[in-house]
Amino acid sequence: MSSEKDGGPAFPCDSMKQFPTQEGMSLLDWFAGKALEGLMSIPDLSFHVTPSSRKIVASTAYDMAESMILEKSKRNSTGV
Repeated sequence: MSSEKDGGPAFPCDSMKQFPTQEGMSLLDWFAGKALEGLMSIPDLSFHVTPSSRKIVASTAYDMAESMILEKSKRNSTGV
């Protein structure tokens, strides 16, 4: 995983040194899941998600997650 593109592991721990192939989900995936939770908590949206709109909702969740990773990277580089 590229930490620049996906934020690295969502839950890094020392045990990863013993099991380097078990990195778990990326921070990007974690953020997308949390964004999706928020999107699906909107009553008008959650009851009207159709098979054809699922891709739009999923894409929106990942767009939000990518924006969060970008903002996190900016803040880390400026020390904010």
